[in-house]
Amino acid sequence: ALVADAAAERFGKESLASYFRTLLQGKDVDGLVRLQALYGLAALRQPVLTELQSINSQGMDFDQSLYLALGLAKAGDWEAARTVYRTAVRPELTFEDNAAWLTNQKDQTRQIKKTALVAVLAGHIRERDDVQALWKYVSRADLREDRDVLEQIVILKDLLMMTNPQLAQV
Repeated sequence: ALVADAAAERFGKESLASYFRTLLQGKDVDGLVRLQALYGLAALRQPVLTELQSINSQGMDFDQSLYLALGLAKAGDWEAARTVYRTAVRPELTFEDNAAWLTNQKDQTRQIKKTALVAVLAGHIRERDDVQALWKYVSRADLREDRDVLEQIVILKDLLMMTNPQLAQV
């Protein structure tokens, strides 16, 4: 789903959309995979807002809440995304010395990746102070996988959009 958000044009929007739709049609698709697929479709500007808005966020785990909020944000419902962020995602962050990161993760790699994804969400919903604090942590982290670079690209695009929308069109 992050590929659809960061660089869909490089990977083929139609093939990505087809992949996400196939995931949704699976009879054994779990809640997290469903939310990830809906986020991917929303990032591709597919009409999934109504479906996302119909999802009850009560009882969701952290990852499900994160992907629900990402999907809502990309589908255009910033207020609903911001509500999920502020009630289910942000309380899991630690803020210290103008930096923020996700705590309570199994290992450091997971902590960095999830913090980067939270930063993507914070950028999408224009939580300027939070995205800057999260960026401070993510930009200093030791990122070893190409996937993490995608997260940095999306974060930087959102930061640029907040300061100079013309530059963010790159």
